[in-house]
Formats: sequence, structure tokens, C-alpha cells
Amino acid sequence: MADQGSYYVPEQSKLPLLAALGMGIMGYGAATWVIDGQSSTTFAVGLVLLAIVMFKWWSLVIEENTSGIVSDQLKYSYVLGMYWFIFSELMFFICFFCLELNIRKKINIIKIIPRKKSVNLKKKYSLIQLFNQLKFDTYNSGFFT
Repeated sequence: MADQGSYYVPEQSKLPLLAALGMGIMGYGAATWVIDGQSSTTFAVGLVLLAIVMFKWWSLVIEENTSGIVSDQLKYSYVLGMYWFIFSELMFFICFFCLELNIRKKINIIKIIPRKKSVNLKKKYSLIQLFNQLKFDTYNSGFFT
């Protein structure tokens, strides 16, 4: 049987939980800061906690790479993980823009029928006056079906 190299699996860490806690505190602090006008202390505490977690996490990753614990197989799995991430982002944006184009097509089908007479575009209207002169027939356009 061929000799298989060792695959490094890092030990369990509480860093993801601390990062989530820091983001939660930061979100709560940002909301109370913007909505209630309170001080930004809670936001700053969450930001500092998140910065500490990121520094510790990246220092662990750098230490693992410089100490030689990481094998070629693990480095290759990092590369494949990045490929899958880029592929998923690409598929997300393709789906997003196809959906946007589909919605634009359906919105262009909506019929705009003047109520009393055609709208004189040379005359200056406010948006409310222009909207009141138009009738949006969305139920028969197929947009909601």
C-alpha cells in the first residue's frame, strides 16, 4: 500500500464564535448609534473584538504555514476551495442578472393607458400629476402570473 501523507486538521477553536459575537455587538451598537443617537461605544467594543479575533486567526494561519505543518495536499485543497468560491460567485451573479433582465422584460409588458387624453410631455408636470394621468394595467400584463 502506498504511503499517504498526513493531512493537517487544526484543533477546535472558539474564534468563529468570538467573531460572531463581535459582529453581533457591532451590529447592535451601529443600530443604537444611528437610530437612538446613543454613543458609539458599543459599536467600538464590537469592532475592537472583531479586530482582535481577526488578528489572532490570521496569526494562527501564518504560524501554521511558516512552521511547515501544512502539506501540499492541504495547499491544493485551499486552491480548490478558492476555485469553488469564485465559481459560486460567478453563478450567483449570472442568476442575479438573468433575473433582473427577466423582470425588466416583464415590466416592459405593462401597459400604460392614458385615462382621459394623451399626456402632453411638453408641458411640465410634477410626478404626482403625471402618475394621476396614467393608468397602470398590471393585472392583465402577465407580471403577477
